[in-house]
Amino acid sequence: PFEDVRVRKALNRAVDRDLITKNVLVMGQSPARHVVPPGLRGYEQPESGIRFDVAEAQRLLAAAGFPGGKGFPPIEIWYREQGGYNAAIAAPMLQYLQAQFKQILGIDMAIKSMPTPDWTAALKNRSNGIFLAPYEYDYLDPSNFYDLFKTGGRPPL
Repeated sequence: PFEDVRVRKALNRAVDRDLITKNVLVMGQSPARHVVPPGLRGYEQPESGIRFDVAEAQRLLAAAGFPGGKGFPPIEIWYREQGGYNAAIAAPMLQYLQAQFKQILGIDMAIKSMPTPDWTAALKNRSNGIFLAPYEYDYLDPSNFYDLFKTGGRPPL
């Protein structure tokens, strides 16, 4: 279903970034609305930005042929097993996304934990439609973010 841009946009609109950063992650994060965070060179205030919009999410999914999630194939969010900061935020983030997609779109989604080498290979090969990929930047420069797209993604681990 992810070949249809309306499905991707529907999932995007079903995520309340303000709520997830304030009530789920609760570690002082700020919602992602652009590739580069505010305060860094290269940041641009998005005109419309990524916004939470239940009605639009439902409309887009229905337009893609899955009204109320009917007929949507089984899907999984894949994430890598890891320690540290990302391990602390992964479970609540995954549970939030799973609940939101079910409640708003009627989509059932499983969660699959994978060893990092398997997850990385699957991400590079695009073996799945949804990956949880927390990102901690190393240095305060826009290239830390834009290079992910220029280089084709994350380096091999």
